[in-house]
Amino acid sequence: QITADYVGHTQVDKAVIAVPAKFDARQRQATAEAYRRAGLKVTRVLEEPTAAALAYGLHRKPDVHHIMVYDFGGGTLDVSVLFVNDGSVEVIASEGDPHLGGSDFDQCLAHHLQSQLGDHRLVDLEGYHQSEKCNLAVPVCTHHMLYPLAEALKRRLSDVPSSSVTCLAPTGQAVRGADICAPTMWEEVSVDVSKAQFESICTSLFERSLKPVDYVLEEAGLEKESIDEVVMVGGTTRIP
Repeated sequence: QITADYVGHTQVDKAVIAVPAKFDARQRQATAEAYRRAGLKVTRVLEEPTAAALAYGLHRKPDVHHIMVYDFGGGTLDVSVLFVNDGSVEVIASEGDPHLGGSDFDQCLAHHLQSQLGDHRLVDLEGYHQSEKCNLAVPVCTHHMLYPLAEALKRRLSDVPSSSVTCLAPTGQAVRGADICAPTMWEEVSVDVSKAQFESICTSLFERSLKPVDYVLEEAGLEKESIDEVVMVGGTTRIP
C-alpha cells in the first residue's frame, strides 16, 4: 500500500526485489516466495549491489566497467565490486561485516558520553521513572538515555564541526520526602564533541569498515585505480 501510494497507482501487483549478494539460491527462493504469498508477482530477483548500480544508471555510462557498491546500514556492512559489460551488470566480488553498522558508532559515542559525565551523574532506572512525572524540558542523564542522545549527536556531526549533548543530573541535594521535581534537584550538564574527536574515538570502527574494501579488491584482482565509480548506500555512509 505504501508503494502504491508513492508511485501513484491504486494497486501494485508486480515487484522486482533485491537480495543481499551473499544470498544463496535457497535464500533467494524463500524471499521471492514471501513476496508471492503477499500477493505480488515477482518479475525478477536482483542482487542489492546490482540494483544500486541500476538505480543510478551507471550501467549506461560510457567508460564505466568496474563499480564498487559500499552499503553501510544500521547493523551491517556489505561491499561489492561489479563488472559492467554492454549494459549488463555482474557481481564479481562481495564481502562484508554482518556485525558492524551505525548502531556500533552510537554505542561508541555513548561510552564516551558516559565516561565524560561520570557514573555519579547518571540516574538509575527508578529515579528516571520518578522524574517522568516532572515534564522536564531536558532529558535526564540515565544509562538508557545515552544511546539515543549519542545517535542524535552522531547525526548532527554529519552537518556541523562540533555539537554537544545536554542532560539533567541530580545535584546531590536529594533527601527523603523531597520534591523530585524541584529545580534545586537537577542541574544541566553538557558534553562537547567535535567531528575530529568523534573520528578519533571511533577509529577502530572506521578501520574495521575498510577491511571488506581491501578484500573485494583482492578477490576481484583489481587495484583501487581500476574502480570507475563508487556507490555509497545506507545511512551510515553519511557519517562524517
